[in-house]
Amino acid sequence: MFADVELQIRYGKHMVVPEGAVLNSGATQTVFVMHEDGKFEPREVTVGPTVDGQTIIEFGLENGETVVSSGNFLLDSESRMKSAGQ
Repeated sequence: MFADVELQIRYGKHMVVPEGAVLNSGATQTVFVMHEDGKFEPREVTVGPTVDGQTIIEFGLENGETVVSSGNFLLDSESRMKSAGQ
């Protein structure tokens, strides 16, 4: 016999970002934070579980910071190219 079971777990209040905002390189997880002057900063974060398309951020972001949620792989590749050229 087989059964489908659905458990509801209360995670409490946490900072979350869209799942697509987190770039996972295997060893590190990075998000891009947008600053007021229009520049983007790669920021290493510690992530928790992903629930309903939202990834819990345990460390690395402050409340109210704006993160890139789509196209962040383009920012990542551009920043890698610039650092390689220097």
